[in-house]
Amino acid sequence: MADDPPGPASAVPGEVSTREPVEPVEPERAGPRDAAEPRDAAEPRDAAEPRDDYGALRGLLVAPEQARLDALEGRLDVDDIRADEVARVLPEAVRRQGDDPRFAASMQPVVARGFDDFIEAGQARVVEALTPVMGALIRQWVARELKTRLAELSRLLDQSFSPRSVAWRVEAVVTRRSFGEIVLLRSLRWRVVRALLIHAETGILLRHVSASGGAGAVEQDPDVVSSMLTAVQSYLHDGFGAGEDEAVESISIGDKTVWIANTARAVLAVELAGAPDPAFRGVIDETMDTIDQRTHRRLVEFEGDVDRFADIEPLLLELVERSPDPPAPRLWPAVMLLLAVVGLIGYAVFAAWQAESRWQMVLDALDREPGIVVVQAQRDGAHHHVRGLRDPLARSPVSIFDAHGLGLNEWSADFEAYHAHHPDLVLRRLHMAVDAPDGVELVFDRGTVTVFGEASADWWQRYGAILPLVPGVHRVESGSLRIIDERLDRARLLLDPPDSAQLRLEGGTLVVTGEAPAAWLESAERRGVALDGIDAVDVTAAVDALDAAEARVEAVEIEFGPDVAELTAAGEAMLTRTLSDMARLRQARPWLRFVVEGHADASGSPRRNAQLRRARADVVADRLLTDPRLQGAVMRRAATGRSAGRVARIRLEVPGP
Repeated sequence: MADDPPGPASAVPGEVSTREPVEPVEPERAGPRDAAEPRDAAEPRDAAEPRDDYGALRGLLVAPEQARLDALEGRLDVDDIRADEVARVLPEAVRRQGDDPRFAASMQPVVARGFDDFIEAGQARVVEALTPVMGALIRQWVARELKTRLAELSRLLDQSFSPRSVAWRVEAVVTRRSFGEIVLLRSLRWRVVRALLIHAETGILLRHVSASGGAGAVEQDPDVVSSMLTAVQSYLHDGFGAGEDEAVESISIGDKTVWIANTARAVLAVELAGAPDPAFRGVIDETMDTIDQRTHRRLVEFEGDVDRFADIEPLLLELVERSPDPPAPRLWPAVMLLLAVVGLIGYAVFAAWQAESRWQMVLDALDREPGIVVVQAQRDGAHHHVRGLRDPLARSPVSIFDAHGLGLNEWSADFEAYHAHHPDLVLRRLHMAVDAPDGVELVFDRGTVTVFGEASADWWQRYGAILPLVPGVHRVESGSLRIIDERLDRARLLLDPPDSAQLRLEGGTLVVTGEAPAAWLESAERRGVALDGIDAVDVTAAVDALDAAEARVEAVEIEFGPDVAELTAAGEAMLTRTLSDMARLRQARPWLRFVVEGHADASGSPRRNAQLRRARADVVADRLLTDPRLQGAVMRRAATGRSAGRVARIRLEVPGP
């Protein structure tokens, strides 16, 4: 090795390289140095002294080293040669010392000062160079923001008609947030692009997981991203004078966002696209805490071996997989729009059908109404018009239209007056034409008016001629009407006949019919002739009616059963009819006495027949006396010896003077 000249690496103190040969020393430079040896010059010259062997040996041993030292000194003394040597080894030195924090700390002020000096010296040139690039970026950003906002607005409009909007409004009320905030939080889609774990001290990428590229320990693109994040963090940290416990937590570039979780030894950077859910920040922090707990010792002892962090990939992969799926194509807006159109068409058809049905119901109601005849009905949009005939006594059309929900602005009508022949309307017209008293009833049927009851002659004389003139009346029947004379009214007022007696006038004679007490009949004969216009009072009919009742009572035979004092069914019926006649006689002729006779047939012994006759008389007499109408009547029992059958008879006696 003593024979090799020094190499370029010998420029570094303490190192001698044998990789390159040393150039031969030039004779001009070596010769004068040998001749100027001081120690030889001080010695006396003796021509006769022979050459020292020690000096020759020294020349042999030291001369090569001396030549190399002279050559090295010459290289150091020449600036160009020294600069070339430094330029040759400087890249390798920087590469070897780049991981040393001390080297980065020593180089950072120099680089920063040089960058600042460059900006100050050439600010105009920097602005001129960046303007085209920044202008294009600004235009792209504005276009992208407009497109994003329009897309968000479109989604918001879609969501305003979705069923989820109701749930979002409820959530807004419960959480006391605005509805817009809830919509943005729930509607904006986002995804995790990648997750990177970076060593905090060296900036080396330990592991990363990409949503599209899978997982891997070393990839070029993640390395670049890691270096950029480390550089940006260092620049922001130093440029803003942040403390040791402060770090960058978020970086946004366009629609991309990088959320960063920092610990003392590692940095977890998660790149997201879109508007991420703020709650996802907590997930990232929890993942960073888990990683720090698992790899704390490995991070402290890290010397560049990234394979030791392969077990972290599942945690990073879990972060990537937590991002929401991209929105699937939704057909419901089109379906909802189609349903809305169909619903509107259906509603329009239903409304038209409903309006037409309601109009038809109105026409049917008008047709059913007495006194209204619809001649023409037409519809102009929402307005209806009717023309026809209407009786003045018929129902008002306004009430019919109101009953079916049609307002006054929805219809108009033109009715001409006419007289309908409907029975109800004709009767109303009759009662309006004549003032019928309480005792008069008018019945209309098929053009004929029948008058029932009693009316005075004056009333009949006044209104009898009007009835045929009422519209709808073709004939008047008055056969059932009794004309009451004023004389008869005075007679009734004066005589006060009982309810069972009726009075009528036949010319100048007042005729009494029905049943009345004999005393009243005698009074009526005497007092009736005193009335004006009455010449006589005829009570014959009333007297004859009482005589007929006496004859019926004396002719009756009340039957009994054989050998008993019990009435048969026919006997019970006969006794009931006889009681009615006897009650009238008791009221009209109270002086009459009743004798009840019991009879028996010849089938029994005389003694038995005598018992039966008395017993049968007692049965009939007791039954007669229990009737309240015969209270106080004289009732005598008799048992006759004649064989007249199993009956009982009643005789009437007039007491003597």
